[in-house]
Amino acid sequence: MRIKLRNKESTAFWDDNWIGGKVLKYSFPRTYALETEKEVTVNSKMSDTRLENSLRRSIRGGVEHVQFNELFDMLQSVSLMPYSDRWVWSLEGSGEFSVASIQKIIDDNCLSKVDTRTLWIKYVPIKVNVLTWKIKIEALPTRFNISRRDIHIYFKCTSEEALSLPILDDLKEMSVLDVGNRRK
Repeated sequence: MRIKLRNKESTAFWDDNWIGGKVLKYSFPRTYALETEKEVTVNSKMSDTRLENSLRRSIRGGVEHVQFNELFDMLQSVSLMPYSDRWVWSLEGSGEFSVASIQKIIDDNCLSKVDTRTLWIKYVPIKVNVLTWKIKIEALPTRFNISRRDIHIYFKCTSEEALSLPILDDLKEMSVLDVGNRRK
């Protein structure tokens, strides 16, 4: 977000980045140190007849003089418009906020890069598409993938314990799963 200046009534002269790509108090620290009205708006400062009226003392030579002259020259190009200031979304050329622009920034900066393109097959259920995509990028929570993230699982399940799980008992009763001793 950045501010689009028009009449500059709500823009801080020294504290906002409104001209030159940098905050003025950092670009001109000697002049800022002399300023008595550090929270002045751009509109108030520019409407004053002389820029140095709000300084606590007159400009001496050297760095103070150079910085003040650079600031004065920079402000010569500023013109006030009769419209109020407004915020502009700087990620879009139109200046309007969109979910797509913030999603693109998040995707580009936060998500891992995958070299191959994801192909979604429309007639396959979405959960199958997601499963194949997770397999492709090795994102399934397998023991190996979890251990790569330094998450340690201390779980041992013997075959006898697995056979005594309640869900398996229900399946045995329904004779869907033949678990147990097989006779030849």
